[in-house]
Amino acid sequence: QPRGFLPPVSFARILLSSRSADLTATCPCGGWMSVLSIRAVESSLFRASTSFVHPLPSTACYRPSVANFKPPAVGNTRRNFGHSFGRSRAGFVRANTLTLFSIISSKMATSSNLPFDPSTGSLDTKIHVPLDRSKLADISKVPEHLTPTVLVSCGSFSPPTVMHLRIFETARDYFRSMKAVHKLEIVGGFISPVHNAYGKASLVAAEDRVAMCKASLENSDWVLCDEWETKQNEWTRTRLVLDRFKNELNQDKALNGGREVKVLLLCGADILDSMTKPGVWIESDLREFLANGLACLKRSGSEPEVTIFEHDVLYDYRHSIYIIREPVENHVSSTAVRRAIKRGQSIKYLVMDGVESIIKKRKLWQE
Repeated sequence: QPRGFLPPVSFARILLSSRSADLTATCPCGGWMSVLSIRAVESSLFRASTSFVHPLPSTACYRPSVANFKPPAVGNTRRNFGHSFGRSRAGFVRANTLTLFSIISSKMATSSNLPFDPSTGSLDTKIHVPLDRSKLADISKVPEHLTPTVLVSCGSFSPPTVMHLRIFETARDYFRSMKAVHKLEIVGGFISPVHNAYGKASLVAAEDRVAMCKASLENSDWVLCDEWETKQNEWTRTRLVLDRFKNELNQDKALNGGREVKVLLLCGADILDSMTKPGVWIESDLREFLANGLACLKRSGSEPEVTIFEHDVLYDYRHSIYIIREPVENHVSSTAVRRAIKRGQSIKYLVMDGVESIIKKRKLWQE
């Protein structure tokens, strides 16, 4: 993540009627669906494993807009729905990957039996946690022609790696070099670990992730770990997280020398790509924080400029999306670190020493 993504689950089932195009989805985890990797099909029952998320209320019915779609009959016919379906033997159908897009609607979301409503929400219902401003620069000293700006990175941080830290330094360097153009001055940064309810399989307890993030930032003089997301009673959408930072930073203008502090979401190109996937982000949320601004780190192999050009919502806000190239390529990821831990390999220099100590002491990902 990052992500703003809706929480994934471990598996789901799809019932595909052999006589119609109805897809009836059920899930024991409250009705959350995602991109589905179909492993086997026996008659009309599809047993599916999941990766990224698309929301769908339990027992909701989805009718794909494919005219006269039916499962392939015995023979050599092949029909295409998302990906190809092929014949196996009588009574069986094999499927590679079935991608369900454009499933969610606001009415479907509000009828979900989740402990929160993924399409609405208010900071008024959230638990208040004071914002630590101890590492913020003196905002009153920011020149009048520049806008004091805070960078916020949301995600799992399971565990936080050196790459998570590097993007802050790279982004600040970029805005320093582009002051004359963007007129922004970075006065602080925050890492915001996601709530446990995000449900990602590799997600360790929030207290462990917060401890690792704080250990990572011990030597940083301008980036802090904020626990607000993890202290809530439920998972919180990214837009509300950013709104909370904006409110906390600007509720007492006296602390800012009377200045308004701008909040920018800091993310990688993969998060920008996810914003083009139907059902992953709520469009009104995207429009709200894209209008305020987004800093996107570009890595080799990613083409955020193309992504922006090809997606209408992103294109509408192209002037407030700052594309930042990482001058020193770094492909360290939390996934790679977890893999190394499980294989008994060294993770030194992939994470900060304090993080490595916590992982060893608490035996994280070692079972």
